[in-house]
Amino acid sequence: AAAAAAPAPTALVFQQSAAAPETLLPYLNGAAAASSSAGVAAAAGARPHSRRMSAEAAEESTKLSVRMSMSVAALHKHSLKGNLNYKDLHGWRTAGLVDAMAARLSDLSDLPLEDATPKEESQIEELKAALLRKLGLQSVPTGWRSQHFSRRRLLAYLRARGGDLNKALERAVECTVFLDGVVDMAKKYEEAPESHKNVADQLMHSGQFGLDKRGASVTYMQFSKTDTAGIIKQTSFDFYLNFDWYNTLFFWDTLAKESDAAGVALNGRMLVADVSGASINKIRAALDIGKKMMATWPAKEHPMPEGFNRTIVCNVPWVAAQFWGTAKRFFPKRDADRVKLFTSGEHAQFVKELLKHVDKEQVPLWIGGESTEPWPYGKSLDPLLPPWPHNPLDTLAEKTTLGSFARRVSESSYRGMHGAVDTLKHAAALPVEGMKHVHIPHPHVHLHISGGHA
Repeated sequence: AAAAAAPAPTALVFQQSAAAPETLLPYLNGAAAASSSAGVAAAAGARPHSRRMSAEAAEESTKLSVRMSMSVAALHKHSLKGNLNYKDLHGWRTAGLVDAMAARLSDLSDLPLEDATPKEESQIEELKAALLRKLGLQSVPTGWRSQHFSRRRLLAYLRARGGDLNKALERAVECTVFLDGVVDMAKKYEEAPESHKNVADQLMHSGQFGLDKRGASVTYMQFSKTDTAGIIKQTSFDFYLNFDWYNTLFFWDTLAKESDAAGVALNGRMLVADVSGASINKIRAALDIGKKMMATWPAKEHPMPEGFNRTIVCNVPWVAAQFWGTAKRFFPKRDADRVKLFTSGEHAQFVKELLKHVDKEQVPLWIGGESTEPWPYGKSLDPLLPPWPHNPLDTLAEKTTLGSFARRVSESSYRGMHGAVDTLKHAAALPVEGMKHVHIPHPHVHLHISGGHA
């Protein structure tokens, strides 16, 4: 429920030991049954997004488009030299970004499809013609709605309905109508108070990072650290919906740029989720929010399907892994094959599977990689929230395990002392050399080192 792209992460669902298969289907692309045709009549008369940009916004949009039309691979290489991160690289929270993203998604390149079969290639043309007729159009519209007639989007609708043309047409019309309003929702996030956006950045430990061997960035998620409920509690559910659509447009916009760089329309991204430390309460809260979000989508399915082409989950509880081994028989084979779960005792197997698709130099440090790119998720731009400038633990964190523990405490302690105390309990037995006392610049945390121990 917390991830930016397409359906909610399947990792959240697999923790449900008694979930009925039909409640899990919407989480997997292409697994849901056909939806009703409600809204088809309105589609013909629905007007595409046509909000006029101000002169200033248009100028900023042009600048962003020029900046982001560079080779993604070249940008990524440059980012490592300049110590940029993925968000900075692609202009996260930059003024005018929504207009720039909408403009690019309204003008998708007609690239070769990454893995379409000859049958699918033929069906795409049939679906395109049928969609034009259904909407009463003589030619492909310009502007925001044009993306629905792109070959990559039509392929996604086909695959989301198992290659059934009639069902794919029905779904394409529903999504075309619904998505007319999401740009304005993303703009509402852009216009929201900075304090709300800082909270979302601080509590969302999920997003794109590095590049896989195809040239697409990978979505990584730290489930236990991600606090979707906390975002909603400190802001509102409406703000979170707007944030989610901003995030979703960011997901698809960056994938489109990566496709341009690769010279092929990339078929989704890989999702890598770490569910270590997940509590029952956290899982239940995430599922509740996921259901509430699904209720806002047409037919309770995400209207931009096929966002993830592969899901790898590590540190899965043994019971959950056993449940999935049984439950996957109820899913279409294509969807079940795209999901691999690894328990905490299967770390070597997890790493082996991950490195089939991503070079180790492109994998974040926290999950066992060797990337020097900064991990940007779970960080705040608010100077009153951690991480603080010139944190005295920065240098210590580079030299000692305890320093890393302590710095994580300093960055999370504003959410409560319990997490800090638990972390320090783990750190208490670790020896520290050359340090006698460290003061963390936060009113509720004080680390004292005595006798070589914390």
